[in-house]
Amino acid sequence: WPIASGLDRTATSHAWTVPNNPGAGYTVEVCSEVSSACEATDSGDGTFAITATTFPLSVSRDGLGAGSVVSSPSGIDCGVDCAEDYSGGTEVDLVATVLPGSEFVGFSGACTGLICTVTMDGGKTVTASFDLIGELVTWERLIGTEATGSTLRRTSGSGWNAGAVSSRVLSAGDGYVEYTLPASPGYALFGLSHGDTDGSSADIDYGLYAYPPSGQLWVFEKGVSKGIVGSFAPGVRLRVSVESGVVTYRKNGVFLGSSPTVPSYPLLADTSLYSAGTELLDGRIAGQLEDRVVIPDTEVSWRNHIRTTSTGSTLVRENTTGWNGG
Repeated sequence: WPIASGLDRTATSHAWTVPNNPGAGYTVEVCSEVSSACEATDSGDGTFAITATTFPLSVSRDGLGAGSVVSSPSGIDCGVDCAEDYSGGTEVDLVATVLPGSEFVGFSGACTGLICTVTMDGGKTVTASFDLIGELVTWERLIGTEATGSTLRRTSGSGWNAGAVSSRVLSAGDGYVEYTLPASPGYALFGLSHGDTDGSSADIDYGLYAYPPSGQLWVFEKGVSKGIVGSFAPGVRLRVSVESGVVTYRKNGVFLGSSPTVPSYPLLADTSLYSAGTELLDGRIAGQLEDRVVIPDTEVSWRNHIRTTSTGSTLVRENTTGWNGG
């Protein structure tokens, strides 16, 4: 029959008294009120030893953002200390704190969401995800497109000859560009590029292509297909990022694939929109950002004329022929 409950599991021993001592031959068991497992016995000397049962809790962090996780009761301070043993039955609260420029996405593993309480009835693992806070893209170099805030739209025509780029560039390190697919996705390629030559799809170094007829997501790099990496539906968030130096493709945060090609900085958001009415909603860019450097056009000044004349930046051959003028 029960003698006592709520005993301190951290103590090395407890004394007990058996009511109405039944005499020789009785056995006392120490049993967990959490798991019902019996952990120690005594046969009549009035004390019993307890070996406290503990379970490990391990916390990890992932994502492009930065932050830490602390526990209550104390023991975990991750960044520094990300693992601790707790007595069985202990309820451990985990709290995430973000650093400037980052946001907390949530917990996963033994708990999910923005709040985490773990009951230590076994070994547990928890992951805390942090992300960089993106800024709205300002579109420039508009070719056959128009921008309304951070949304880009092709106005007319068709062909891989229209697009725009971001006014800000990722100058170094980790970062991303992303956008939301509209209710009626058109044919669009979106991603990261080192430079900007024109509005063609081949000008995008690392791109995700949403193909409406099949609902498939393709990866294209410099105009070359790298294959299908998943499917899509309206409203999903598509991202092309650099993570620990590797270009990575994601949908709603879920990993789709990566590129073996090492990127060259700076990197900008680059687009190519094929069909009229195609939109890229809520474009964002994050990371170590700088303004895109625009080198202005300068008129050529001609000199040392041989069988030629010039007016301003225009050069004209005299009325003779042969590869002997310039």
